[in-house]
Amino acid sequence: MFQDMMIVSCAMSPDFMAVRVNHPNEAMAALGCRVRTFERQIALPRQVDPGMVKVMILQRPALQKEGCWIPFRAALDGDWLLVVEFDDHVELLPPAIRDKLLNGMGLDCFRACHGVQTTTPGLEDYFRQFNPNVRSFANQIFRYPISSKPVSDKVRIFFGALNRGPSWHPLVDAVNRALAGRNDVRLQVMGDRGFFDAVDVPDKIFKPFGDYDSYMAGLHNSDIVLSPLEPTPENNCKTDVKFLEAAMCGAVMIASPTVYGATIRHGETGLVARSFNDWENGLRTLIEKPGLRHRMAAAAERYVRHERMLMQHIHKRLDWYRELWAARAAINARLRESFPALRGGQS
Repeated sequence: MFQDMMIVSCAMSPDFMAVRVNHPNEAMAALGCRVRTFERQIALPRQVDPGMVKVMILQRPALQKEGCWIPFRAALDGDWLLVVEFDDHVELLPPAIRDKLLNGMGLDCFRACHGVQTTTPGLEDYFRQFNPNVRSFANQIFRYPISSKPVSDKVRIFFGALNRGPSWHPLVDAVNRALAGRNDVRLQVMGDRGFFDAVDVPDKIFKPFGDYDSYMAGLHNSDIVLSPLEPTPENNCKTDVKFLEAAMCGAVMIASPTVYGATIRHGETGLVARSFNDWENGLRTLIEKPGLRHRMAAAAERYVRHERMLMQHIHKRLDWYRELWAARAAINARLRESFPALRGGQS
């Protein structure tokens, strides 16, 4: 059905982007698309079979001002769709990343393309101020771990995140109360040394953030996953992917209502902690009731298998690419009218 589609994925920020770049590319290839991936470079094949639907996906571009229009002009002149993939609110980016984007091509990278794809309805609304063709595709799970879950004589608790200090700091006392005096738990923290130091438990392990596989290995070797997230504009733009990843690894999550409250069915597929007492009591309950913990982990896994597998959804973005392809002549005319740097081609 999709054998006539050529997808060129240019990942400009590929670190930790398996869910947004590598897995969708593999899924599109599984449906018959011809897929090529470039990391930290922009390239287009010189020869493509006639009649192909040609799509270049430019992920998280932060192009320098000099020469920034070249790939956009090349896409139009070569009769390619150019879709920008961006999964963050620009104004809420870390200052160094935001400044690099704005001091280069700036917001025109969203205006001068055929369409923008993102992760959430909120971000879809945000990007629509720059481009009328925006579509959100939620993060999904592409594959499950092939190895069986390791066993342990202790309940394994996992926390893996960066820049979550404002989210975990107010509730760390509740976590410590739940863990006080316990020798039957092991804490593994990945990435956040402050959280590791703040939690008072005798058996704990710290690991710096490595690659996506090491993060997934940590989840696979855990029973309970902590995901605090304070309600801020930045956090409201995040996705529920950490819950999906925990579920696919057979771990039960206790999380803040921000983002996760819309996905976790409290008491069935995980726990939503709306107060400090919820964090303390919920964590203690998950530790002390393995049967409940296992039932919720199994229910979360079923939810992902039935509703959140990438192969159940990937056709939606390919169908959208076809819609843009059919409308490309009108879009090209609008882009060339709006941006003199794109004029000159005939596609």
